[in-house]
Amino acid sequence: MIATFPANAPATWTRNWGLTAPGSSATFKLYTQTEQGNERGSNAVTVTRPVG
Repeated sequence: MIATFPANAPATWTRNWGLTAPGSSATFKLYTQTEQGNERGSNAVTVTRPVG
């Protein structure tokens, strides 16, 4: 396990990796492997760097 993200906890973006310009966005999905060997993907989450 790399990290745990509670479903309803607020998320804070603390880096500018991939978001070098204000207003730029990146979309992420997290994947996990189940005990049965299948992969499951999360809902897509889009992060937008604030302007200003």
